[in-house]
Amino acid sequence: GVFSPLLDPKGNSVRGLRVCEALSRDFGLHLLKVARATSTSVVRVFYDGSMIQSKRRRYVEQRHILKREGGCIQIYELQGELMFASTDALIREIGKNWDRTDFLILDFHRVVDIDVASTRLLSSLLANNMTGDKCLLFTGTEDKYQFRRALKKMVGESRNNEMHRFAEADRALEWCEDQVLQNQSMEPCDVTMSSLERQDLCYQFTEADFEFIRRAGIPRHYAHDEIIFQTGAAGDSLFFLFSGLVDTVVKTKGGEELRLITLCADMSFGEFSLVSGESRSAAARAVGDVHCLELPFATLDIDIKLKLTCNLARELSRRLNDETRALRITG
Repeated sequence: GVFSPLLDPKGNSVRGLRVCEALSRDFGLHLLKVARATSTSVVRVFYDGSMIQSKRRRYVEQRHILKREGGCIQIYELQGELMFASTDALIREIGKNWDRTDFLILDFHRVVDIDVASTRLLSSLLANNMTGDKCLLFTGTEDKYQFRRALKKMVGESRNNEMHRFAEADRALEWCEDQVLQNQSMEPCDVTMSSLERQDLCYQFTEADFEFIRRAGIPRHYAHDEIIFQTGAAGDSLFFLFSGLVDTVVKTKGGEELRLITLCADMSFGEFSLVSGESRSAAARAVGDVHCLELPFATLDIDIKLKLTCNLARELSRRLNDETRALRITG
């Protein structure tokens, strides 16, 4: 006899209809479920680690390495609704640079919805194809509960936790930069030769100038997470950092903490008040054990103050150029 599949009253294959319904359900293909975000608009901005660096301030040599090697860090800031069509287009776009990608960061802060189809695509076409020498990081997913839960089921708890280890794209970018520097046999922060002479703010200082600063300066030690100064405190001194890390942070209107910059040994902070004469515009907090030298402005003579101001202007010019370049890229 001839086998005939089961048909419905209209003559359609029952099995075929069920397959179509399953595909429509799993990949969000229902005709009445129209994605408001197009495939081209889901990527708000793309950049790599050679174009923009994190808020972790680096030494000159490290900045040069990241500009040369940072292209292996790829960052996509996403927006709108992630559905089947837009996610498929995103993955195709990622695939164009796949061979030269070692670190991939997908930032979801501006994403308002992620459907099941997108989660399936991201897990099957990205997470399952990540090799040992490639790293995928998702940021901005704290409020994407269903997405995190579904992805956890698909890729496993361990892999899921690895991909969501950072809440912010900037922190993820900083970690990726550290890996690139280590791969280039350069540690992210080398404090073995920390001294006043290595400070950018002390450029072209004489030995007499250094001796004056050592006499006038006050050695300070701060434990991990200790506040060095608060926003609004009197801006009457600057700090030369010898070891440890220091975060400068501000509070947003929503009460969240926003990192402005992270500094390491041979860098200074609190120096802006030397020019403005105003109170602290941000707070400074120790990350790990911090050793530094506090230099009160009241102790400075006009010659040293002028040298510090000129060197500060040089550093501000460099930072402004970096910020301008970043704004042109990210909008």
